[in-house]
Amino acid sequence: MGEQPERSRGWETPSIVAFTVVSQGVWEVLLTVLQPGFINGGPAGLIGNFIFTSVAMHLLILSLAEMTSMAPHAGCQFHWINVFAPRFIRTPLSFLVGLITAICQIAATASGPSLVGTLVQASIMKLWPQYIPSSRETTLIIIGVTGVIWAMSVKGARLLPSLQLYMLALHFSGGLLFLLIFWKHSPKATVWLTLTSFTNGGGWSNDIIAWMVGQTSAVYAYSSFDAPMHMVDVTKNPARTIPKSMLVGHWVNGVFGAVFIVSFMLVMTDEKAALQDLTGFPHMWVLSQTLSPTWVAIVNLIPTILILAGTLDSNISTSLQIQAFASSGGLPYSRWIAEKERQNGVAVHAATVTCVATVALSLLRLISVDAFDASELYCTFSQDSFD
Repeated sequence: MGEQPERSRGWETPSIVAFTVVSQGVWEVLLTVLQPGFINGGPAGLIGNFIFTSVAMHLLILSLAEMTSMAPHAGCQFHWINVFAPRFIRTPLSFLVGLITAICQIAATASGPSLVGTLVQASIMKLWPQYIPSSRETTLIIIGVTGVIWAMSVKGARLLPSLQLYMLALHFSGGLLFLLIFWKHSPKATVWLTLTSFTNGGGWSNDIIAWMVGQTSAVYAYSSFDAPMHMVDVTKNPARTIPKSMLVGHWVNGVFGAVFIVSFMLVMTDEKAALQDLTGFPHMWVLSQTLSPTWVAIVNLIPTILILAGTLDSNISTSLQIQAFASSGGLPYSRWIAEKERQNGVAVHAATVTCVATVALSLLRLISVDAFDASELYCTFSQDSFD
């Protein structure tokens, strides 16, 4: 409220709308992390969960967009509490929320490189069936991906607005290519069977609990819905541009995602075989029904690149949030973390902290993959709860 931004505003309406759509990457995430929702709900449960989550997220985004238009700030949650909460509690509550959201968002950002790494290994497995992936190799890929993200967010900062437009084009063209494969070339189940088939594969006591557990996939697909809010310092006219981009991005991803998930469920003709595919990704099994292994690996590059782009966007957003919280003295070594380059205003130290945390968390995979996945899931849902 009245604070002057210190960064150059290189992001305009087209680039921030593209950023919003790509950072969520709804169809890409649904394609690659549908297992929890599919096991706990089946086709009908997963489709219903996506529609329910889309409507619920729309209401949440309306609220966040309104507050962004009133008080745009890269820190968002902790800043809004400091503005709107009662005086007697605003300072301690602002610090607590800022600290928790910073920790959760840093940790949740690590899930992107992990997903990119496993997708790369899935393509290798299709090209060389004798290849057996290991946690050590996945960790090395995660570290390499994180290095690329750091270089792009720090050294390639001026190119990022233009990059978003290219990624948006790939987002739609790649999604349409998958839909074409689903509609024209893959064997299909009946619409009635797809829309009514519910599965409680997790062994829960009743279907309602299974359906609630199955929301994991749909919620994760929208986990980066708050990323544009933290871009206010680099966006022209953020009080108008960012709220509109949040709504437009959600509508676009919601409609496209609904068409995509229904189409995807129609071609899951053998649920058991798809879930037991050696790559760990059901979409690789679906593609294998109509494409050669080489073409499966090539087509799989599309979601891999787009998830990498979405991870880059999430990292940028997280870095800006961390820098804003550090500027308010909320973190250890705040002065160092809050420093920016004089020439382009990039928060190099905040970006470095975020990437180092990702590398540190990736080392947890060497001990237990389940522990790493559980920590990422917990942090992702904790982050959403504080939004």
